[in-house]
Amino acid sequence: MTSQYVSMKRSAMTSPTSRSEFRDDVTVSLDQTFRDDVTIRLDETFRDDVTVGLMSSACQLSLSIPARNEPKRLSGFIGSAPSGRTFKTVFWKVDLDTVAKGKTWAEMLEQLKAMWWPYPGEQLDWLKKYYFRLKSRPKLDELATQRCCHMTLRKIKSEFGYSTREICCAMVAMMTARRIPEMVAPPMCIVRGGGCSTGEVNRCPVCEKEDLLHSKMLLRLLMLAGCVAATLAVVFPPSVNRFLEEQQGDLDAKNDTKLWVLIVAGSNGFYNYRHQADAYHAYQIMKRHGLPDEQIILMHFDDIAHDPENPTPGIVINHPNGSDVYKGVLKDYTGATVTAPNFLNILSGNAKAMKGIGSGRVINSRPQDHIFVNFVDHGAPGLVAFPSDELSATDLNAVIKKMYKAKRFAKMLFYVEACESGSMFENLLPKNINVFATTAANAEESSYACYYDDLRQTYLGDVYSVNWMEDTDEENLSKETIQTQFELVKGETNTSHVEEYGDLNLAKLVLGEFFGGSFADPIVLPKASKTDAVPSEQVYMKLLAIKVEKATSKEERHYWSEQIRSAGAKRSFLTKTLVKIANAVADNPARSNVEALLRTRRPIDEDSHECLAVANKFFSKTCFSLAKNEFALFNAPRLLANACMDGVSAKQLVQVMQEVCTHQPMTGIH
Repeated sequence: MTSQYVSMKRSAMTSPTSRSEFRDDVTVSLDQTFRDDVTIRLDETFRDDVTVGLMSSACQLSLSIPARNEPKRLSGFIGSAPSGRTFKTVFWKVDLDTVAKGKTWAEMLEQLKAMWWPYPGEQLDWLKKYYFRLKSRPKLDELATQRCCHMTLRKIKSEFGYSTREICCAMVAMMTARRIPEMVAPPMCIVRGGGCSTGEVNRCPVCEKEDLLHSKMLLRLLMLAGCVAATLAVVFPPSVNRFLEEQQGDLDAKNDTKLWVLIVAGSNGFYNYRHQADAYHAYQIMKRHGLPDEQIILMHFDDIAHDPENPTPGIVINHPNGSDVYKGVLKDYTGATVTAPNFLNILSGNAKAMKGIGSGRVINSRPQDHIFVNFVDHGAPGLVAFPSDELSATDLNAVIKKMYKAKRFAKMLFYVEACESGSMFENLLPKNINVFATTAANAEESSYACYYDDLRQTYLGDVYSVNWMEDTDEENLSKETIQTQFELVKGETNTSHVEEYGDLNLAKLVLGEFFGGSFADPIVLPKASKTDAVPSEQVYMKLLAIKVEKATSKEERHYWSEQIRSAGAKRSFLTKTLVKIANAVADNPARSNVEALLRTRRPIDEDSHECLAVANKFFSKTCFSLAKNEFALFNAPRLLANACMDGVSAKQLVQVMQEVCTHQPMTGIH
């Protein structure tokens, strides 16, 4: 048997096409190195076998063969994939609809093994999810009666793969089956997908009346059909006319919901690499799911991508050997514009206050809109940090309540990655204002960094953040609910207690209600270990210790050892200041009482938040900047929170700090 060989050249790598009819075997071999995706589409009929081989490397290789042209046997092989680079093969996507029909997963797997050898076993989880998603796809008849009335035409097409013509036929059938006098297909269906035969129309069942109430698209088709009917001297029943008039206004508002996203990385410095990497990954997720840049605002210091310590300038990753998440990110607010007051003004839509600052863009939301806020940085009892200042829990919740009262949103979702992040909402966020929040940690514990990278000598991500984002990358956002993701992330984040606050009913909504509803192919990265996870408050010293351990010369080892000694001396000075404050406010100056004030971790009670907010702000202004001295951030607010809960007033704490903090301003105590 003869075999035809096609060698793919670099210049034709985007979408090379074979359009001849091959009566014997066909082998397509890629023997070059491709830096982008490669797609091969075989459009004609193949009588025998087809083999596709990848001899070098590519980001992704896709092979597409229409079902009618399915060869007897399809096989694929991989020559080699370079180390340190993710390689994904998707041979099994070929004609998967046909393969999956009437087969169990076990039968499916056996057929795949027979068709594609050697089978890419590392893609088994991805394939299994794709298979079950395909198997669960409803028939168009079922979709028309149960689902289509709640979905847009574009969503039905993208999620379930039906053509415009098929959907239009179902739409027409639903209208005609409502005893509306016989008519032709609406002009939109004729133009966009072709007319429907009588048989096609008759096979489509009827939507229930209550389902019709939720379909803006169907209402407009009915109105369009009314115009056609009018030309045929056909008149709608009065009940239909009244229905259209009464429901159109409400449906316009409901279906006009706009999604807004505010993503914040509140730290700077290469050792805090993970925070900006998390934020960039979140941005890429929103873009993949169809949100336009006009509805996304990104605040980040923007100093790690081109930091001299970055061995891959201009590239930031959030997963070991992961892809670049920095490419194309927005730069609405960078550097000195990343502040707590700016964040609150942006969130609340205060465009006047932001005029002339950064891009000036704000969350210009309306009563029917949804808002998602993702914040990533360091935190402490009652606050989260920005590069040069802090945001108190009381200030944040005051703005949220003000926005609710002003009808600035319909629903709001917070994902917060920070130590003691639960303290931002616990005993503060009401349960009846349509706001739901999840946090990386409870009100009394650290969050954790993970994915230490030998090349960059820093941590690439945070446990909670990478867990929710990697799950989002893999799932269908029109099906997975917030609650499902919360439970999954809570189970996988075994380093801290992931918590939820506010209106828990919002967790029943699907993720697409906040992240974007456009379907995107799942991204399943190889599982990476998080056993290297370390409390955020220990990251700085841990990284210095690793540098000492990996030093290749005596001079280098001495330099990093000196950095550890210097950091320890600064920490010692700060600790002595805290001890003085604790001694001054303790009911009993005994050592045990002072230690309890300094070390005890406990949730902040409702009556102590105002005291703590005042004390934190005064300490940061007078003693040590909490934003610019992370060791102070990790310790001082805990002391002040314990003092407030023990009955010490904010006025007393301010007086003590005025007496104790007489030193010159200091920064860089990490």
